[in-house]
Order: sequence, then C-alpha cells, then structure tokens
Amino acid sequence: MAAGFFYKDMDLQIKMDSRVLTKDDGVTTSSALPDVDDTFLRRDSVGIFRDSVGIFRASMGIFRASMGIFRDSVGIFRASVEIFRDSVGIFRASVEIFRDSVGIFRDSVEIFRDSVGIFRDSVGIFRDSVGIFRASVEIFRASVGIFRASVGIFRDSVGIFRDSVGIFRARVRIFRDSVGIFRASVKIFRDSVGIFRDSVGIFRASVGIFRDSVGIFRARVEIFRDSVEIFRDSEGTFTCHTSHEASSQAAESTWGDLLPPEQDSGSVLVIVGGTVGVLLLLAGLIIGALKDVTFSLELSSSVSFCRRTAVSAVIL
Repeated sequence: MAAGFFYKDMDLQIKMDSRVLTKDDGVTTSSALPDVDDTFLRRDSVGIFRDSVGIFRASMGIFRASMGIFRDSVGIFRASVEIFRDSVGIFRASVEIFRDSVGIFRDSVEIFRDSVGIFRDSVGIFRDSVGIFRASVEIFRASVGIFRASVGIFRDSVGIFRDSVGIFRARVRIFRDSVGIFRASVKIFRDSVGIFRDSVGIFRASVGIFRDSVGIFRARVEIFRDSVEIFRDSEGTFTCHTSHEASSQAAESTWGDLLPPEQDSGSVLVIVGGTVGVLLLLAGLIIGALKDVTFSLELSSSVSFCRRTAVSAVIL
C-alpha cells in the first residue's frame, strides 16, 4: 500500500529482481482511493512463493528504502504544500493588502481631490490675501499720512510746549513779583498793625479825655445846680466864674443891667437840645484831638455855659 498522494494519477510498481510484475504475474490493484487526510492511497498485491522469498525480501529492502525516499518526498511535498498554503495565505494577504492599497489609493484620490479643493480654496484665500495685502498697503499709506499729521501735531505741541514754558516762566516772574508784593503787603500790614496799636493808644488817650470831659460835664452840672435866681428888677453887674480840677483853665463871663429878652419854654428846650448836641459833638472831637485842643474847647464851652446859666437865672 502506498498513501499520501495529493493526486489520483500515481504509478506503483512491484518488481522481482529487475523485472516489473504485471497482472500476468498475479498482481492486483485497487487504483487510487481517498484517505482520511484528504490525500489518496493505492493497494497493490501479488502472490509470492517460497523460492521467491529471498529475492522478495531483497526487493522489500529496496522497496522499503524506496518508500523512505518516497516518504521523505511526501514530507517535502507536504512541506511544499504548507509552503504553498502559506503562499496562498500570503497571496490572500497580499490580495487584502492590494484591496487595502486600492482603498488607500481611492482614499488618496479623495484626499487628492480634497487637496485640489483645498488648493482651490487656498488660491481663493491667496487672492483674498492679495486683496487684504492691497488694503493693508492702503491702510499703511493712510497710517503714513496719519503719522505725518501726528509729526505735525507733535511739532505744534512742541511749539505749544515752548510757549507754555515761556508762559510758565512769565508766571514764575509774576509769582516772584507777587511774593515781593506779598512781602510789601506784609510790611504794610505790620506798619498798619503799628498804626493800629498807635490808634489804640490814641483811643485809650481819647477815652481818658472823654472821662475827663465827663468829669467836666459833671462839674458843669454842679455849677448849674449852684445857679442864682436873678429878678428883672435887679440892677447891677453880674459875673459867672467857672473852674474845675479836671481843667487847668478857668472861664468867666460878665453882663450889665440890660438882660437878654424873655424866652419862652420852647426856646429853652431848643437851647437845651442844642447844648446836648454840642456836647456830643465836642465829645467826638475830644476823642479824635489832642489834649491841649480839647482844653481850649472846654474853655469856650464853659463860657457858653455861663451865658446859658445867666439866661436861665433871668427867666426864673
């Protein structure tokens, strides 16, 4: 029996010595039969007599050696089949790779188309960029104009700054002059304070004079109280003498037989009111004048008072 063939077409020979036995020698064959491992086998048989045993055994050794070579060939064939199967797998894998390559190629075509679209978009973007660049050039030119105008404004600002510096210096000079005026004003103020202090001294002196005048007025009141009744039928010369410790001078008035005409009570009130007004006026003059002038006014006032006293005596 010979097994492990991949094809039905096989050649199996049984020999005795060097002669191939045939059907005439009693050889039977089963032709190619399927085996369990998807291969084919073949069964050939022949009757062997006793005298043919040695030659058969020798033939069997040769056959076995041939079968070993055949088995090795079958192993090589099987290995070749495995290699073929691996090759088929590699081929199938190659087919899959080819298909994938076709898919990749198609994807590459799509990518190329997309790239063409992107290129076209890029061309549009480039054209837009050119427009933007031209607009930027116009903006740059406008910016240059604005820069030049700014330079002009800066130069004008420098001129204004220089004028401002001149104004500032003039103001500094004015400030210095103002400081001088202020210092002069301070000096004037100090002089005014001195004058005010002197005025206060004069005022205090005037107050003293006023107090003396009050004393003189009180003395006059005492003199008025000391008046004498003189009737119309009295004859002779009358004299009024006035002196007071507040004044260093005395006043004296004399009149004869002829008395002043009669005066009604209204005239007396007018005289008294006038006297009070004169006294108030004299008090103001006394506050603003020197002491010696005040004393002269007091003397004239005393004479007038003596006359009024005489008139009052005549009326009574």
